[in-house]
Amino acid sequence: MTQIYVTFGLMYAREQHPRLPFAHPDGYLSVEGPDYRTALATACSLTGGAHAFDYAERPSDITYPRGELARVVVHDALIGEPS
Repeated sequence: MTQIYVTFGLMYAREQHPRLPFAHPDGYLSVEGPDYRTALATACSLTGGAHAFDYAERPSDITYPRGELARVVVHDALIGEPS
């Protein structure tokens, strides 16, 4: 499994994120998937592309004092081949 961490822009300190009401620039969303591509695609689907950066390493607690805002795990069984 591959884990990525998605951060949010400064605007979400004062505005609500269009899809994720918990989004805040002082924290991050963790997404775990069977591979990097799936984890990133899931993150982009959840955020609608409204995120700042994605990281392979867990972000610093100093930089992101709120830490993990939410965690999503995508299991292989949920990923099907297109019809």
